[in-house]
Amino acid sequence: MTNPTAILIDNIHIPWNAIIILLSVLAWFFCARSFYYVKGYHRLAMWVLLPFALAFSLFFSRAIYWYCHQSQFTGFMSAVTSPDINAFTILGIIPGVILAAALVRLFHLAKSLPGILDSLSPATCLGIALLYLTCFFNNSFRGKFIVEDPSRQIFPLGIITAGSGGVFEYRHPVFMMGITGWLVLFAVCTGFYFKHKKSDGVTSLFFLTVFGSFEFILESMRYDAGFFPFNGFVSIIQIFGGVSILFSTVMLSVMAIKKAGFKKILILFWILQLAAMGATGYLEYYVQRHGNLAGRTYLLMSLSCLCMSVFPVVIFNTGRRPNKS
Repeated sequence: MTNPTAILIDNIHIPWNAIIILLSVLAWFFCARSFYYVKGYHRLAMWVLLPFALAFSLFFSRAIYWYCHQSQFTGFMSAVTSPDINAFTILGIIPGVILAAALVRLFHLAKSLPGILDSLSPATCLGIALLYLTCFFNNSFRGKFIVEDPSRQIFPLGIITAGSGGVFEYRHPVFMMGITGWLVLFAVCTGFYFKHKKSDGVTSLFFLTVFGSFEFILESMRYDAGFFPFNGFVSIIQIFGGVSILFSTVMLSVMAIKKAGFKKILILFWILQLAAMGATGYLEYYVQRHGNLAGRTYLLMSLSCLCMSVFPVVIFNTGRRPNKS
């Protein structure tokens, strides 16, 4: 683990994570502000949204982290007010941003809540990618399997991690996949935004599908995922991911049907989407019990997660063609 202190002045310690989080917030804000202006919305809206988004995201990130790691705190308030800058989960960003956007809409600073969320979606991809940089300076987001081959104990194949009992071990830096993947998704989501900027809600629904799909496999790979207290098998982010994918699929299907009417081909896409979700769930179950086959299992899971992201877009695109039946 890299030295977490960036600046040391007398007794004042400024950690790298604090600097990275600040840069992530700034990158998210100015990126979102640029996309927001493309929609022609009120320029004051983003300045109103920023403090609420920060406050709500921090609250939900700490609350979810506490819920999954209650043994680390004496109570809920101690978790919310904890000085530990690493005590948060990325999942909290989603409800925090949505709630802040809803307030902006309530203040009548924008005409459409889905339109606001569309503008925030690419920026959120960028912000999440930068937040993963904090994992360089702590022990989070490491692979669940120890890297025993000495030839693979080099970054980015392996990274030294403080294990239980203070024993150091090499694990796969899953956070590097998060950084790389979310930067790619930022580019994809940006292109999607400009292609569908006149269709409010489409980009934010697409973001939910890629968040659910990509974070599902990342959560499966990491050894420190946040689970429900009553369930140590499926993480809370994986449950949220499945729900968000299902919700986005339904909403994009409704949009497609409203535009071009019901088409029989939709039934096939719905079946394929459910099959992809079922396959992803089964592969998660399988890899938990056959860790020695993790390589090929995660390859198949990557394909099923990709399908979960693609099929909702294909479903939406059926509404772009006139119904000739």
